[in-house]
Amino acid sequence: MKKLLYLIMIQLASTIIAEAQNKPANLYDSAHVYYDKKDFKKAFHFYDTYYSDTTHGQSNYDTYYAAVAACISGNKEKAAYYLNRSANIGYDLSSYKTFAEDPLNACLRGMPEWKKFIEPFKAKADSAAAALKIITDELNDSTKRINNALLTNTAYWNKLAEKSSAEQLLKAIQQFNKYPGLKSTGHWTLYYHKVNDTLQAPFLCYIPKNYKPNQKNALYVFMHGGVSGPINFGNPAYEPNGEKELFKRAFEKNAFIIFPFARKTFNWLQHQAAFEAILGEIAQVKSLYNIDDNKVYIGGHSDGGRGAVWFAMNQATPFAAFYGICYFPSVYTGNTSLRNMHNQAPFYGISATKDNLFPLAMVKSIIDYDKNEGGNWKTFKIEGTHGLPYRTPDSIYFVFDSLLTNTRNPTPSKIVWETDNVKNGRYYWLAINELDTAAAPASWHTPLNPQVVNKDGKPAKVIFAKHKSGAVTATVLNNKITINTSCVKELTLYITAGLVDISKPVVVNINGVQKFQGIIKADKNIMLSEFLKTKDRSIVPLNKLEFRL
Repeated sequence: MKKLLYLIMIQLASTIIAEAQNKPANLYDSAHVYYDKKDFKKAFHFYDTYYSDTTHGQSNYDTYYAAVAACISGNKEKAAYYLNRSANIGYDLSSYKTFAEDPLNACLRGMPEWKKFIEPFKAKADSAAAALKIITDELNDSTKRINNALLTNTAYWNKLAEKSSAEQLLKAIQQFNKYPGLKSTGHWTLYYHKVNDTLQAPFLCYIPKNYKPNQKNALYVFMHGGVSGPINFGNPAYEPNGEKELFKRAFEKNAFIIFPFARKTFNWLQHQAAFEAILGEIAQVKSLYNIDDNKVYIGGHSDGGRGAVWFAMNQATPFAAFYGICYFPSVYTGNTSLRNMHNQAPFYGISATKDNLFPLAMVKSIIDYDKNEGGNWKTFKIEGTHGLPYRTPDSIYFVFDSLLTNTRNPTPSKIVWETDNVKNGRYYWLAINELDTAAAPASWHTPLNPQVVNKDGKPAKVIFAKHKSGAVTATVLNNKITINTSCVKELTLYITAGLVDISKPVVVNINGVQKFQGIIKADKNIMLSEFLKTKDRSIVPLNKLEFRL
């Protein structure tokens, strides 16, 4: 998986209008773009130009793709060169089939260099498979993990709700602490999350050594990089040892870790379903283990860090803080809604000084712009290249300590939220259900499109507000909720426990007009359905109000 982490298909060309295509990040990106389009002549041109500088980072994936592109383009000499170069780099043994069964490499298979490349690959992969089976058996040992608990028993909760008052049900949810014990701790285990009838997404969960079922524990989510290349999910057996040094501080913090897996057709750059799967994995772990709802942190390296940016700007509610290591602060699909970084949860961004894929100057220019607008970013630069967390893992240990200093406030008194997709319209106690993009935006709802500085210090345009969006700002004080909207046609207000005193009249003003005043009663059906979906004991909606604007 480590070599997978160097496969970064960032496609900055889709978001940044660069001045020159001969910058390393743009060459690298352009090669991938044209390879995916099967324009192999252009792909080979960009690969060959990029790799003409031998100081550039490389993986045997990219040099292999260069060999394929060269061969299909008719340049057998370069194809042989890149095959040899790929073999010399080393192998990601978990992905032997990705190379061996690739239909695009037909023209390579008659070459002696192909035999030299693939035969040692197969031998090493077969040998590794036997050793990995031992690890795989451990990961799949169902006696070393929790498989069912009261929070997975919907019938139990429905029955409890039937015989309880709303107040009793709320207390049962908020004070729930009946988690099963374990015979074995301090290890990884493998779970699957059901995405649909045909897809089960694998994810690893680390159970801390000193886990006690009656005590709450922090949870880190770490998303790996290189998500746009592999056809298959990575082999989970590689990760427990492969990530050992990286997660050392998290282990010491007695925290849980979720390590999800991505692939080309299901990843946290391009696919809403993959993001939603991670939310489902968090809820799944919360169902089985005693997790502190207000100490959940999400981030990752490279594409994983970019996935964390997506969560911060689209599904931020479950998290106390976010982190990205050698990342780029933009969303791959949809808008990069910098306005959503103006809330309580900070983003810890670590950049390497010599990162050729995500140049420090470019990252810094975006962050500095949004900090000036009110963005909650905490940034650090560390000497190193794109592989920073794997070459010098101790240099980023501090981020796990820093994250842990943040505790989520489940009922923030002030929020701001913007979205171009109502699937991601909810933030804590307010949700945008329908946009009104034909309306004129409010004066405060202006596009946040920073001026980017490229590697040479020259300005370049960036368009973060690619689609029309709707936005809300809201405050709550003394049982009065004040909401301002822009380009929003319908919204839902969730009256979460602790937000207001429902024994007293609640007033709701929207855009200067009083829309509601009265007593709000707790609804057990709403409370239970929301809780069973998220397993969040700290954010429990007692009722909800819908407004058509």
